[in-house]
Amino acid sequence: MNQVEISAIECYRRAWQRIKRNFLYLVALCLIANLISSLSNGILSGVMICSMFAACLDVMDNENPDTSFRKLFAGFSYFLPSLLLVIIASIPIFITVILLFAITPLLSSIDSSRQLVLTVWMSVVFIAVVSTICLHSLMIFSFPLVVDKNMSALESILVSSQAVWSNLGLVVNVLLISFLLSIIGLLACCIGVYFVFPINLAVITFIYRQIFPAGRYEPGT
Repeated sequence: MNQVEISAIECYRRAWQRIKRNFLYLVALCLIANLISSLSNGILSGVMICSMFAACLDVMDNENPDTSFRKLFAGFSYFLPSLLLVIIASIPIFITVILLFAITPLLSSIDSSRQLVLTVWMSVVFIAVVSTICLHSLMIFSFPLVVDKNMSALESILVSSQAVWSNLGLVVNVLLISFLLSIIGLLACCIGVYFVFPINLAVITFIYRQIFPAGRYEPGT
């Protein structure tokens, strides 16, 4: 496991250099993958995320990657660990829904004011949002670890968390830039999102490859 010494902007520049020849392929693949995920009501979300990372790793690692869209099916090889990752990533949302359903009747039964109810709701939602962002940030390398190193869901989360913590400043900066680019994409009649998404995916993949070189992962290295 390496520590990345370059800036977030430089990561974007280098990632773009790696994918620019196959950019439209990644745009199309990510678009189809997200569509399949939506049509499956999220059941295949983890599979499609693995497929997108598999395609992006292929583009990053090879001069002549496979651009036949067969990578769309690569994620099915990791169905169980990817499903577990999606479930774990959704835990804060599940807990929030349960808490809101439990708290609302309780507050109503003690004749609480609307302001108190609203305050409690906003507090619970705020904590849930912060928890979700933190959890997803720590899991940012989990899916590529499953695809690239064939790790289990729990092992990938632990290793990803260690990698994020070792490169915390870079990860935070990349996530902020990713968020800003996504907002810009939404403002561009929402169409820009489809072009920004593969770029953000490529940057995460690029940083992942700097931290975890190709080959077998050895714990402690």
